[in-house]
Amino acid sequence: MLRLLLEAAPQAALMSYPEGSLPIHLAAMAPDPACSAAMVRQLLDAAPAAAAARAENVSGYTALHLAAMRANAAAAAALVAAAPQAAGMRAGDNDRTPLEMALSAAARAALWEAHPEQHEEAENDDLPPPTSALNIKTARPLLAVVPPSVSLPLLVQQGDLTRPLFSEVVEHWPLTAAQWEQVPAPCPCLGTALPAVLQRSPAEAAALVARLPAADSARLRTFALALRRSQRRFDVYLPAELADRILCLFDC
Repeated sequence: MLRLLLEAAPQAALMSYPEGSLPIHLAAMAPDPACSAAMVRQLLDAAPAAAAARAENVSGYTALHLAAMRANAAAAAALVAAAPQAAGMRAGDNDRTPLEMALSAAARAALWEAHPEQHEEAENDDLPPPTSALNIKTARPLLAVVPPSVSLPLLVQQGDLTRPLFSEVVEHWPLTAAQWEQVPAPCPCLGTALPAVLQRSPAEAAALVARLPAADSARLRTFALALRRSQRRFDVYLPAELADRILCLFDC
């Protein structure tokens, strides 16, 4: 239905309600994640500029703020792709970015999951609160566009909850030695970033390997020794692309 309406009047995607919201703001907050993502994509196709537009009636939030608040992960990913600059926009009474909102929501959800008896008010909501895992998933695409000077302190602040997200930072951004010191050890899921980091910098790859969980490090060492022995024995060397694909097997 939305597609038909937009085909008939594409300008409607940028028409604000009397209170100041655009259709994309409402779509980003839709209770069903799949429906939210579908509507956001259709509205972005009709009006890409809507991705970074602020909603005057809700503290100047962008659609990305609202998707992060509701943990609509696929909608957030579409919005980041359309307007990466929105990831750095601040809004609300606390002047927060979408990444800060997603991580804060993840922390609240984790607390609720650990102590549901202390958060009975959530049971009175029309909708159950998003899980911490869904909030973490929502934060992932944001880390690809938020510089590590900003994202790393936020991840460190949340402790163990956000350890699986460090792989997103190190995969997409070169880190200084001081920034690598902020990456915890051991760090789960870090092995997924190894091919990208190895291609970027052997020194950074060494820093990554030093932070792998013991089991991942042992598997990687065994693989490296076996590969080296086989290549020398048969005088056959794997193309770099294939070696990278094999390295991807060392996942969390």
